[in-house]
Amino acid sequence: MSKIQLPPPGQAHLQRLNGDTAWLLSLPTYDDSAHEHCSQSGIFTLAIDPWLHTAGSTSYHPKFSREVRAVQAVVPSIEALDEQIHELVRLRSTSAARDEASNGLDAVLTAFEFTDHAHPESLANIPARIALFATQNASKHVHDLASRQPVVIPVSSWNQRPSWDEKVDSNLPQNVQLLTIPAREGWHPAWPRLHNALLILWRQRFTSSKDQGSAWKERYLLYSPHGIEETSVPPWLTQIECAGYLTGWDSHRIPLILGDKVQLGLEPALRIISKTRASRLINTHDEPKHAQGLISYLSRIQPLGGLSVDEALRIKRGDPDDQRQEAAQSILRHHLEQKGSEQEDDKTWHPVALALAAGAIIELD
Repeated sequence: MSKIQLPPPGQAHLQRLNGDTAWLLSLPTYDDSAHEHCSQSGIFTLAIDPWLHTAGSTSYHPKFSREVRAVQAVVPSIEALDEQIHELVRLRSTSAARDEASNGLDAVLTAFEFTDHAHPESLANIPARIALFATQNASKHVHDLASRQPVVIPVSSWNQRPSWDEKVDSNLPQNVQLLTIPAREGWHPAWPRLHNALLILWRQRFTSSKDQGSAWKERYLLYSPHGIEETSVPPWLTQIECAGYLTGWDSHRIPLILGDKVQLGLEPALRIISKTRASRLINTHDEPKHAQGLISYLSRIQPLGGLSVDEALRIKRGDPDDQRQEAAQSILRHHLEQKGSEQEDDKTWHPVALALAAGAIIELD
């Protein structure tokens, strides 16, 4: 039985592929947005930072930093993920279209150059049919690991909202865009490599019973596992519906000379939620991995960023996901209450905090 699931046509969802920060995003596509890398099933599937292989992640040398996942991935490889999606697409296709529904996974996206994102064993031997995307910082690493050049994701404008009329990237469906949001602060050389964000923007058709017609709705996910500051969020982004912000909740620091703030934690994430009016605060990159090497001794990790509100005081690293979720929701509620006067203009906005196990699904509609 397949551990991978796809949403019904016309809907979007997100599935966690491991216990750390690998995800499968499934987005709706339409007849007028089909292209060679998009299956004709009406779904575009994108694997994000897919560390799926059981091999560990080594930075520079095992004695410097090596991590091994504690939670097994839902699938063992990109090839296996591709095969499961292919079978799901085939089964949902009509008999006449089954021979044509030959695509599986549409694309792989690597957001960071570090080996727990650009994982060497996971990125080897990717089928040539699957499109590769990478941020500028990760592109050379992906090229070396996958033995082909990925499509480099462009950097977003600070003042100008992206246009759908001028979209020219033929590697994506016409209703999907990928952008990098760069860090605009931080003095350490490691800061811009860690604290930027990936923006996944899409247009979705919704049917209105009132108008008895359909209309495009623009939505996005913001992915910044190490965290991004609110001062880096472009002003135009607040005008679009944010379906979710994926980020780490724990704060992680190493000595200043090596990079200082590796992961910002929950407090900056709450500011992003307030600014973007995101519907979901989604936990990622907080798996308590088996760590070895110098960095493991120098690291200082505070669960939930050290914020002390009610249940958060009792949360310890490695506790079940539902306890972390409950604590984070309590902190999020407290944060919004403190900013109560600023939220009066939107009585329908009730963001939720989600900490999910590997294989879990988030419906984005």
